[in-house]
Amino acid sequence: MILSIFTLAFLMTAYLVVTIATKGLCVTVERQTLSSVPGLEFVVEDKQCGLAGAVQIRTILVARSTGVLSWFGLGRSEIFKALGDPEVPPVVTAIDPHTVRISINWVGETIFAKDRWQDITILYDIDRVARPSENDPPRR
Repeated sequence: MILSIFTLAFLMTAYLVVTIATKGLCVTVERQTLSSVPGLEFVVEDKQCGLAGAVQIRTILVARSTGVLSWFGLGRSEIFKALGDPEVPPVVTAIDPHTVRISINWVGETIFAKDRWQDITILYDIDRVARPSENDPPRR
């Protein structure tokens, strides 16, 4: 019985070490919450992967800032994801009750960008993209 427990512990440790070595260890950090738009809450998260934290993925999530789900940080939807480590945080501005503009100073490459979330139209103002891709949102 004791030998089985040690064998299982060894196998689980070996699996964890191999997984971290091949895929890297990823840590997600919530950088800031932007509540400049009434009724909405935008959250900026950064994910650093690898042993040195070299790869960084910036994600912007949106949720309604009212209701039971918001009390627990639930109901968030990803609307933007990009590679890169911008120094300046994004700025979210309300244009009208159903349109917001997200201004970002720099990204390495856009992974995806949604132009609509529920009844909200999302416009992006990205100052510079290091490696343009087909996923980049149209500039408006």
